[in-house]
Amino acid sequence: MKGRPRAFLLMLASCIAAGAHISASRAGDASLQEIKAELRVAAVPSQALPGIERLETKPGTHIIPFAAMQATTPAAVDLTGFWYHLRLGKIESANRELERLRSEYPQWQPPYEAVQALTRMTIRDNLLNGKQVPAEKLKAYISGLSSCDDPEMAWLLVKRNLVGVDSLLEMATQCADAKIATGSLGRYLEGQPEVRRVSEVIRLRRQFANSPATQKYLEDAFFAHETMRLRQQPALRARDLTASRLQDYAQSVTARRSIEGAELLGWLYLNRTESGEASAWFERATGWGGTQTSKNGLSLALSRKSSDAAKAGDFAAAFSTARSAAGAGSSNALETLGWILLDNDHPSQALRAFDEAPSTENVTYGRVLALHRTGDGEKASTTACTAANMSSRMQQTCDDALAENLLAAYEAGQYAEVEKLSIKLGVTATHRKELRPITAWARLRSGDAAAAAIVFESLYQERPDPDLAAGLVESLETAGNRQRLKELRSRDEYVNGIFRRRAQQTAWSRKQFDLALRLDPETQALAGRDGWSVATGYEARSVEGEKGQGQIQMMVPRIGAQGLAGNVRMDVSLSKARLDTGTAGVFDDLGSRPAPDQRTPLARQDVLLPKITGRLELQDITISSTIATTPLGAAVNARPLGAVDVSLYKDPFIINGAIFSQPVTSSMLSFAGTKDPSTGRSWGQVVDSGAALQTIWAPQGSWSAALKGEVAVQDGHNVKNNSRLGVRGDLTHNFAPADFDYFRAGPFVSWNSHERNLGHYTFGHGGYYSPQSDLRAGLLIDGLTPEGRKWIFRTTASAGFGRSRENSSPRFPLTPDVGGRLDKATSTGIYGDLAMRGAVLLGPKLILGSYANLSGAPGYGAGVLGIVLQIPLQHRAAVVSADLPESALGFKR
Repeated sequence: MKGRPRAFLLMLASCIAAGAHISASRAGDASLQEIKAELRVAAVPSQALPGIERLETKPGTHIIPFAAMQATTPAAVDLTGFWYHLRLGKIESANRELERLRSEYPQWQPPYEAVQALTRMTIRDNLLNGKQVPAEKLKAYISGLSSCDDPEMAWLLVKRNLVGVDSLLEMATQCADAKIATGSLGRYLEGQPEVRRVSEVIRLRRQFANSPATQKYLEDAFFAHETMRLRQQPALRARDLTASRLQDYAQSVTARRSIEGAELLGWLYLNRTESGEASAWFERATGWGGTQTSKNGLSLALSRKSSDAAKAGDFAAAFSTARSAAGAGSSNALETLGWILLDNDHPSQALRAFDEAPSTENVTYGRVLALHRTGDGEKASTTACTAANMSSRMQQTCDDALAENLLAAYEAGQYAEVEKLSIKLGVTATHRKELRPITAWARLRSGDAAAAAIVFESLYQERPDPDLAAGLVESLETAGNRQRLKELRSRDEYVNGIFRRRAQQTAWSRKQFDLALRLDPETQALAGRDGWSVATGYEARSVEGEKGQGQIQMMVPRIGAQGLAGNVRMDVSLSKARLDTGTAGVFDDLGSRPAPDQRTPLARQDVLLPKITGRLELQDITISSTIATTPLGAAVNARPLGAVDVSLYKDPFIINGAIFSQPVTSSMLSFAGTKDPSTGRSWGQVVDSGAALQTIWAPQGSWSAALKGEVAVQDGHNVKNNSRLGVRGDLTHNFAPADFDYFRAGPFVSWNSHERNLGHYTFGHGGYYSPQSDLRAGLLIDGLTPEGRKWIFRTTASAGFGRSRENSSPRFPLTPDVGGRLDKATSTGIYGDLAMRGAVLLGPKLILGSYANLSGAPGYGAGVLGIVLQIPLQHRAAVVSADLPESALGFKR
């Protein structure tokens, strides 16, 4: 049986036999009319692959074979009515017509073809209505049925799961009608899962390689499926697509001239940021007759390509592509390029793009911004103000441009231009009033302080704040209106706060830390300094010289306490000094020698050194005083000592004045005194009493200068009286780096003169350096690290060339006519001094400090090393220069 697949018939027979027992409930799923309608539309798939139309036969074409309709009948019997009813599917009418003919022709038997056709139609109708079909009739139906002759019935049976889907592949293979074959393939594929569908299409393309109709259908199905899959690709995952997959799809698109596929490729390449490929595919889609989508995509791709070129710095390509995009219908391509260039910090190129773009409000706005970025503020404001009537934004831009020019003029010190622009901008109490403080400051800086004060006071009354208060204070001070300032200070918090902060900052810069803390108790760096602290320390001192004379070794342990008593800082200390000068030789000049020694020369003394210091810091003045004694328990009875120092601050000058009575610590003889080994008499312990005056010029700049003069007398027990005069001048420049409070350096010159040379160790001499002329000149350095940190360090150093002259003096100054004279001495050479002091906050209640001093001169050398442990009774957060330790000997001046 040509064209009748055996496998299909066997499968159909088994499925129909099973279907004969289908319950009425199955038939209830669809009415007879619905099933018949299903047959009539069976050629149309329920879910076709995207873009694919099946090529199938029309419903009913093969229900009744044409050969059966042309079968011969006896001439006396006319079967035309029978075939008419059967062709229309009217089985009951066909049966009645056949019964009528049998009644009319009793001896007549219906032809085989007519009976067979009626039987098949009846079985078909019973199947559609869920009725049972006898097995014999079913076999007869199967033997006369061809799936290629009745594809609708075959497709329906597959759809109802009465036969397997593999029968569809058999129909595609064996049915000669291409429409039936492709229709069967379509139904086969639509029943497959999506993943398997693609692999089945690929397999079937190989299987049906010799069938052009099915091959084209399968290729179209694969293309439609790939189009669907690519369209579903998320934009962010477009980069994950392999190049080979895109190339394969591109070949299919080109072969079909698919507008849809070309547009899809354009969007995919755009999402992959490959703007060149994207624009090429949108151009193809447009050339093939694409929709507005193709044109929109082309414009966007060209704009993106222009953007990429701009970001890469290829401005020629960027402009060329933007012009092409404009030609393709993207009217804002050059405008977009301008914004991109502006965002990528190419304002001059952005200005070029905005100039080429069609003039709109947005383009004009971009042009103004580009002009600002190029530094042409004047042209920017002119452009904005010319277009101010275009929109409220441009009006605002005009105002902002003028305001920016006003601020720039103020920063450049062009105060007349500020006034001009403020008038042009119309700065009033209601319009751009945020600029009124700038105009007030400009008037103040231009010298019209009285007018500035009027504006500042008006603004301050409207909105009191610290900045306006600062302007008001400065303008009133400059205008000399002290009465108004006095009124404001008495009742205004902000104004009074300005003066307090100013005073606090001034006190800090003057190192008046107690005053600074009183003015601002919240100063974190000074927290805890208003409390008391206890301290202990140790000092070692050594001076070169002859044993028993100029040489001295000192070991000085000490204890003390300091803190505020009211507003006065008190410092109380007690030191115990062990003085060791060594034993003088029997032939050395000491005391009354050369008379025979009555006792061993004094070589060691243990003495006590009490000292009390008070310091009061007031605005523009600091007063400090010291009460002490010469060493207690020494060879010479102790004498009271003291000093008063006053510092007056009158910017840019600081005037320091002092009166003092202080010890001379050069040697054991000058400091504590000693005893004459020949007579047992004591002498020495020199006190230097006098006055000093220093004037420091310290303006706001980097240079400063100082001039100091001292005059004093020296007297001691059994020591000839003396007097001295000293003058020193300094000129320094502050070279402070970022990590220093100051670092001053510069030249100095000093001159000192004593009335008598009493530097020897015979009876009546004082044992201290007392030249009749000492002239020095050199370079000094003074540096201090920042205040208010966990540690602080200060160093001072000087080095220079000097010449000194010591006159000849009597061996015994108290009896100059006895004992002859000592030779004069002159020395010339390099002098140097170095002093270092440091303090570190080891914990909230522990400060460690140390100091070291070194001095050198021709024939002289001395050194001091000390350490101090301070224990604050309140928590400290930082240290300042007032915490730097000093030597236990002498006065802190």
